[in-house]
Amino acid sequence: MTLKSKVKPNDIIWQINGEVISGGEIRRYLKSTGFESSPHKFRHLRATMMFINALKEKPPNKKWTQLQFETYIKSILTEIGNQLGHVRTIDGVATPTWATAAKSYVDPYTLKNTFKLYDMRIPVWADAKEKEDVE
Repeated sequence: MTLKSKVKPNDIIWQINGEVISGGEIRRYLKSTGFESSPHKFRHLRATMMFINALKEKPPNKKWTQLQFETYIKSILTEIGNQLGHVRTIDGVATPTWATAAKSYVDPYTLKNTFKLYDMRIPVWADAKEKEDVE
């Protein structure tokens, strides 16, 4: 099963062996296996994995300032927003946005702990609450 990249809001995004399937078909299949979730949860998983992989591919410099580190993290989040089709339209120009990836898709625990791992202050925009708080 794959999730198409760079989709428009009304595009069907799920495929199995190149054949397009609906979210409802996936939901029914998942339910039949006892997995009570929605296809949308796969977007959260994909965004989190994209974030982790980007950090592995090009780790941040431990000597960066807070601003440099946040700029780097936002660039990763912007690419995730681009891949998942989250854009802001200003004056007719669609631009990928990092904010949706940060607030709604990348796991909040993972995002917060990335800042902690590099001894950086957790900015307000990255301080979303998760089910079990980090400490």
